[in-house]
Amino acid sequence: MNKSGKRVIMKKSLIFIFLIFIASGCGSSGSSSVTYSWQINTWGDCTSGTQNRTVYCISSERKTVEDSNCSGTKPTTIQICSTSEIINDVGMKFVPVKRDSFQMGSSSGEDDEKPVHTVNITNDFYVGRYEVTNSQVVAVYNWAKTNSVSGLTFSVASVSYNGNQLLNLSNSSCQIAYDNDNSLSVKDSKDNYPCVMITWYGAKAFADFLNQKEGVTDKYRLLTEAEWEYAARGGTKSNGYTYSGSNAIGDVAWYFSNSSNVTHTVETKSPNELGTYNMSGNVFEWVQDRYDSSFYSKSSADNPINTSGSSYVWRGGAWVSQAENCRVTYRYYEIPTYSADVLGFRIAKSL
Repeated sequence: MNKSGKRVIMKKSLIFIFLIFIASGCGSSGSSSVTYSWQINTWGDCTSGTQNRTVYCISSERKTVEDSNCSGTKPTTIQICSTSEIINDVGMKFVPVKRDSFQMGSSSGEDDEKPVHTVNITNDFYVGRYEVTNSQVVAVYNWAKTNSVSGLTFSVASVSYNGNQLLNLSNSSCQIAYDNDNSLSVKDSKDNYPCVMITWYGAKAFADFLNQKEGVTDKYRLLTEAEWEYAARGGTKSNGYTYSGSNAIGDVAWYFSNSSNVTHTVETKSPNELGTYNMSGNVFEWVQDRYDSSFYSKSSADNPINTSGSSYVWRGGAWVSQAENCRVTYRYYEIPTYSADVLGFRIAKSL
């Protein structure tokens, strides 16, 4: 059956990181002349008043690293060796993803999942440990409103930005409400549930506002489709599972057979090899890319991203999905103004 015939039913701290210093170092250099050591790097976050310090493994042949004040020379190459998460001031948790190559797509999936092809992720990055929650969206959108971000409007029915709807507040499935004091709040103690009824514009605006809030440029963003699949597969730790973290879908996903037809709190079920949750099931996730059914046959090998087309890609499956639609290779799409109770998002943070 083709994709149109299988359309998913829509109705329905500073970071605390404890480091273990191992005598042999945090990584293998491949050469006895090169050693590795833990360093704290603040470059890239130094434009903000509060520096969000992140921990990297720096090779001895490429470093002059200062602990706290951004002086010295920035390393030309940064490698992540830490398996520890970082946490920002909104309480969002991120896990590190080390760059590598992988085989993207499926030879046995739908036509738009073919052909299987080599993709090179050439930059390390961080990925959200879980989908962005209602409380996080409320915190960032309210910050943007309080700080008079131009073009942002709240109403009983909608949150809009520069003429595009971000959140459909009028839909009963939306778990965020407009308050009379021109702010947003979370309904019914759904703080730690994934935000739904959000458009692609809403997901992108969240990342843009978060960059402004932290005084950084283009650090927070939606994942590319290739980055999303790479992270869902487990990155360099991948065991080649069908679903994100297991071949047994019930271990890692809220889907049609176990969800009771509702979303569930984030960080439930088992994580995948990287430590991310619910990249299969719970809610679909918007990504950066526009949708092209034949993109895999013509995409570049290095960091591919499709910028042509009228619809944007979703990934991951949802609480309403059959198991086949929760596979790490499954692709879906809609126009950027679309919102649904099965659709949310996850963000990345660049180094």
